[in-house]
Amino acid sequence: MIRRFLRDDPKLFAEAINGNGFLSSFSARINIAYMINIYGNTAYADLNLIRKVRNDFAHDLRKGDFEEGSIRGRCAALKAPDDYTFEYGGDLKHADGRPQVAIKGLAGALTTPRGRYLVACEVYGAVFRHWNPLVAKFFEAPPSIGKGER
Repeated sequence: MIRRFLRDDPKLFAEAINGNGFLSSFSARINIAYMINIYGNTAYADLNLIRKVRNDFAHDLRKGDFEEGSIRGRCAALKAPDDYTFEYGGDLKHADGRPQVAIKGLAGALTTPRGRYLVACEVYGAVFRHWNPLVAKFFEAPPSIGKGER
């Protein structure tokens, strides 16, 4: 998604996201997108929680499942599963046009840390695939890039 806001230079972009490039880590991509006002505080916090859970599993072999204390807490703190979803085939939660992702079996998914994590990943994946100014409005991003913090 960040690529939409950068100069069209495939070679330079590849250098930035690969190896030791300045956008090679998930953390760097989360931070730069936040710094250029692609999204606001809620999405920034959620994406960092997703990143931390991923890192827990990737870097700490003692953390074997989503029920472990810190992972469970991070999954419980995710906002997207509650704010941007509705049951597939059901009614929208919000009538104000905010992005909402239909999830089959949503009620059951929200009862477990793993389910909350997967739903949050699905929400942000769907939203970023269909990014536009209306979506930006509900993710706290300013209406135009570069006008500062909202």
